[in-house]
Amino acid sequence: MTGNSHSIGWAQRQAGDRFSSRVLQVDRNGQLNGITAGILNAGDKNPAFGNESVGPSLSFLNGLAAQRPDLDAIVAVARGQGSTGFVRGKWDPAEANRGNLLQSALRRWNSAYVALLALGCEVEPIAAAHLSSRPDVDTSDPVSLTERAREYALHVDAYVDFVRANLKAVPPDFPVIISAAMTQMQVRMLGAPALTFLSSAHGVAWRKARTWFMDPINDWGDGEAANLPVHSFDGTHADRNGVLTEGRLLLAGLQKARDNRDPRLPFSGLPETARLLSLYDFRAGGLTDLAGREDIEQGGATPDIVGFSSVFGTFAFHRDGPGGSGYLRRAALPARFSIVLRLCFADTRRAHTLLTTGGPLERPLLVVASGALVVPGHGGEIAVPLTADDNQPVTVALTCDGKQMSLIVDGVVQGRVAAPADAVESLRLFPANATADVDFRGQVQYAAIFDDAVSPDLVGMLARARFAPSR
Repeated sequence: MTGNSHSIGWAQRQAGDRFSSRVLQVDRNGQLNGITAGILNAGDKNPAFGNESVGPSLSFLNGLAAQRPDLDAIVAVARGQGSTGFVRGKWDPAEANRGNLLQSALRRWNSAYVALLALGCEVEPIAAAHLSSRPDVDTSDPVSLTERAREYALHVDAYVDFVRANLKAVPPDFPVIISAAMTQMQVRMLGAPALTFLSSAHGVAWRKARTWFMDPINDWGDGEAANLPVHSFDGTHADRNGVLTEGRLLLAGLQKARDNRDPRLPFSGLPETARLLSLYDFRAGGLTDLAGREDIEQGGATPDIVGFSSVFGTFAFHRDGPGGSGYLRRAALPARFSIVLRLCFADTRRAHTLLTTGGPLERPLLVVASGALVVPGHGGEIAVPLTADDNQPVTVALTCDGKQMSLIVDGVVQGRVAAPADAVESLRLFPANATADVDFRGQVQYAAIFDDAVSPDLVGMLARARFAPSR
């Protein structure tokens, strides 16, 4: 376990089936420091380290122990602040090879693993990283913000790859959990733009098996961020009532990482030129986003609109309230963009709107009418008859190169129309009349947004790829 506050040594079962945790921490100079106060409980502070809370690690360790009554002890190799190697949102694999705290932690873990195996122990390796770096970014520039968020997500990817490559003699896909307290601090300092980083970094769970990316802000629920404690460290690990929650969330993330055996093909193998901005999965009986959360079903009701923007990722809201709910702000998509939909129509004869532009002048982009898929346009339209087999999936892409919009169906270009004259501020899926569950869970398997006009070959690849539900 690496990162701020991950300062644990071991949890050991005591008489009466109670677990205790002893705490150790390694400072920036690689010195091992023991906490002499004895056994600490979750939430206790360590005066030797600026009263930093050791609660998240302890509660995670004890929670794991409670789940596994067959275990006598859980051994953890921990490193303190700075051990992930992230600095202001950036991580350089080259720097990780220069004897920093991360390398030291990996060496200690390898030694512990070999020793435990020599004792005949059955060992399940688990990696948990707690990131609290704060990317330095210009929040007034949506393009720069989006690019930095993508860069951050790739750094998280590289971190997971590095850890897995440097732990010896372990399964290559052992569970990795990433916790991002960084987003909490960012939201307090920068406001909603920080969520861009969160949305991007969540993609690690879509690109790698046996991983999970979690953040305490969204897992605590809407509105919690505004009520977080402002005290140093506490707001990173506790809810608004001061209850330490991160350890519990890490534990839940561990189970999700174990279960995540499907890295959301075919998106894990996309060419580098096809830059995925946002991906929404409708396959698993609920609306799930990049992190697999289903909280977009507000109060158990399907939202009227699911939308996408380049800055604020995915949002959803009902029409019965001004402005709706969720995170939504007007922010223009790139001039070149694409949306790819995997559709499986429940009824091709029913007319309805699939996709519109956002902004004050909402315009239809993709509709179903008279048994055909239609793209309205100035001076004409594109119309593609739908198959009579209502359950036959079709992969549809609407691409925009800034001047024209093209409709691609299963890898074949069906036609082109002029792009909207004004900038497309956002894309809205099922914009007005699609509140029935069948619309979301029956007709759309996934929706993906790219920051470029994707090629017919890419759409064809997505149409042919295996895309089985992950759960």
